[in-house]
Amino acid sequence: MTCRDVICPISPFFLFEKGDFLFYYTSATFFFPMASKKQTDQDSMQVANNKVLHLVDKCKKNDPLAQRALYNHFSGKMFALCRRYLTAQDAEDMLVEAFVKVFKKIHQFENKGSFEGWLRRVMVNQCLAYIQKTKAKYLEVDIEEATYSIGKNDDTVASMQAEDLLKLVEELPVGYRTVFNLYAIEGYSHKEIAEKLMISEGTSKSQLSRARVLLQQKVKSLDQDEQKHIQHPS
Repeated sequence: MTCRDVICPISPFFLFEKGDFLFYYTSATFFFPMASKKQTDQDSMQVANNKVLHLVDKCKKNDPLAQRALYNHFSGKMFALCRRYLTAQDAEDMLVEAFVKVFKKIHQFENKGSFEGWLRRVMVNQCLAYIQKTKAKYLEVDIEEATYSIGKNDDTVASMQAEDLLKLVEELPVGYRTVFNLYAIEGYSHKEIAEKLMISEGTSKSQLSRARVLLQQKVKSLDQDEQKHIQHPS
């Protein structure tokens, strides 16, 4: 059970968190159940979603202040998304171009489902279009073996912290990185990836397999470096 001080001009209050419920304590030593923690989180998410939808409605009316607010709200997260596919400079350029498209086509969002999900698809498609235009030669590779023996080491990759894994993914060749992001992170099937990148399903599977092998090698190298540092600290 944790305790957090809540400033009160009259008397000290202490807010306790236990399970899914929050309680507050006053000098009279009474406990009163407040809102469920889970319910509070859900309510906060709903409030945030309503604010976004309110901005979206204003953007549909070409309100420049709403456009700026919506951009500020999502630009950081969407830049990180674009960065998974492109260099920092290219990601920044595509972020801006994608938002221009968003504001031109925002009327196509019918307030059904998640606006952020709709926005992510626009961003990903913008990045893929750029890759097709400028780096297509990296996407087509000779298919020697459509499958690689992943083995037990794949569990090591799967168990990595997301932040550490994404750092390694950024080091992959653009073709491998693109397919890995689409399949493992965005959840696209090989058929959908093939259609988006205009490659065969076999190439998509091959790129994913090779990406996993390279990630395994990078993880193994990191583990070896860590062991050396433990055995021979500087």
